Formats: sequence, structure tokens, C-alpha cells
Amino acid sequence: MNRHQWVRRALLGTFVTAFTFILAHSINAFVSHSLTTSTDSVLPVMAQKKASSETYDANALAESILAARLFPLPSDAGSLSGGGQATSPPAPPLNVAKTILLAGTAMNSSTGGFAIIEDLSSKKQTLYRIQETVPGIGMIAQIEKDRVLFRQGSQEEWLNLAIGKLSAGFERTISASAQLASPRPVSKPIAVLPVSQVSSRGRRTLARQILIDTANNPAQVSQHARLVPLIVNERPQGIMLEAVNHYSLYGELGFQSGDVLKRINGVELHDPTLFASLFQQLKNERTIKIDIIRDDQPKTLALDVQ
Repeated sequence: MNRHQWVRRALLGTFVTAFTFILAHSINAFVSHSLTTSTDSVLPVMAQKKASSETYDANALAESILAARLFPLPSDAGSLSGGGQATSPPAPPLNVAKTILLAGTAMNSSTGGFAIIEDLSSKKQTLYRIQETVPGIGMIAQIEKDRVLFRQGSQEEWLNLAIGKLSAGFERTISASAQLASPRPVSKPIAVLPVSQVSSRGRRTLARQILIDTANNPAQVSQHARLVPLIVNERPQGIMLEAVNHYSLYGELGFQSGDVLKRINGVELHDPTLFASLFQQLKNERTIKIDIIRDDQPKTLALDVQ
């Protein structure tokens, strides 16, 4: 083989090798580009299907939990799950304390008790029993020792006992305001009182208008004295008067602090509520006999109503 032939074969081999390398590289680049384009077009579809599936599953799960009522739901839960529609705004609060105040309460197992309500604008006090309606406020739904629950439709609001905010006349009463006292047990027996005994001080004269005013505003009964039911051996023995305001109806009736009320015109007194309601009858009487215990001695107060 001569030199000229060897050079030609070397050039031909180099050309074939270069051509083969270029062809292989081109094929590799084409295949890589095809694979990248195919992957980019498939992934968004898969992601969209996965997101839609997850959203559907979450909504279905939430609806199943609401339908099963596994947890307490607010009143507007149905509207929220049904598309998020806006609900009507809540009703304004009752704001009971801006209109009235609670001057006192008395608990009674048979009647549920009563509450003494004072109107802030007129300063008039009225006696209300449970389930009765206070004009402009709502119904008295519950009475407790130191607060009252008012209800108007679906709204409820508590009013606490007023201390230090009461109108004139309370300054001379006890610090616990107009609240009636709880029954107080005593160790020694109360003296037996004969009904026919007459007071040694003679008869007193009482203006009928005082009885009429008290009947129309029974809150006065608890405003000017503290009424304490006395219990001896688990039996009621009367009502003790404490912190008596002598410039009120109690002074007109002849009462003093420490007196124990036993009977009025033959009616036994065991409950302060009964004592307050008696004035509806007493305003029509011509004479009143009040049997009391004073300084551990029985006494009868006789009054002529004019």
C-alpha cells in the first residue's frame, strides 16, 4: 500500500467517525426534547385531577360531619355549609341596667319568689313575680338571691342586685340593700303569745293612705327594714325586724328593731312575702291588731285606721 492510498483511507475513517458522532448527538437531543415536552403536558392534567379530588373529598367530609351532628353547631351553621350566604344580624342587647335596677329579691319555694324593680326615669318601684313581664324589658324568667334573669324572645340578660345605687330611703337600711334575709335558726324557743292580749300603751291611730300607698308599692316593705324569718327546731316562729327605719311605715305601725311579728289580725306570719301581700287586705280594715314579741315579751299593737 502506497502512501497516497493510506492517507485517503485515514481521511475517510475520520469523516465517518465525525458523521456518526454528530448523528448520534442529534438523535439524543431530539429524544430528550420529546420527553421533556410530553412530561410538561401530562403533569398539569394530573395535578388538576388530584386537586379536584382533594377538594371534593374535603367538602364531602365536612358535609358528613355536619350531617352527623357530632359537635354542637351555631345557629347559622346551615347557612355557612349551604354556600356561605350572609345571615341576619343579631338583635341588639336588652341593656336592662340602663332602664331599671334591681332593688331587692325574696325567695319563695311555692311561688318562685319576687323581685323589686325600680324604674330609673320615674324612680317608681314595683313588685314583680316570676313569669311576669316588665314593660319595655321582658319577662322575668328566673329569680336568684342576688340577680334576676330577663327574657325577651330568644334573648336573655341578667340584672344584678343594685348596691350603692338605690334611691333615697335606703340610706338607713342595711348594707345588703333591699334583699330579704334568709331564714335564721335560733336556739331558744319564742314566747307563746296569747291572741287576746291588749297593749298597755293603748290604741294608735293610723292613716289609711299609708296602707293604700304600701299596697300599691309593696317594695316599701323591704326598703325600710330587714325581714328575717325565724326558725326554731325547723319550724317557723315569725318574722324578726332588723334595721327598722322609724320614719317609714314601720314607725307608723309602732314597730321597733328586734320585734318579732307573729300575727296580724289573726293571720300567722311565717313568710315576708305574705307580710307584704297583707297590705292589700289591711287597706280596707277599720282596726288592726298586730301580735309581736318585744324583748322576749308578748305584746299586741292595736291600731284604728282612719
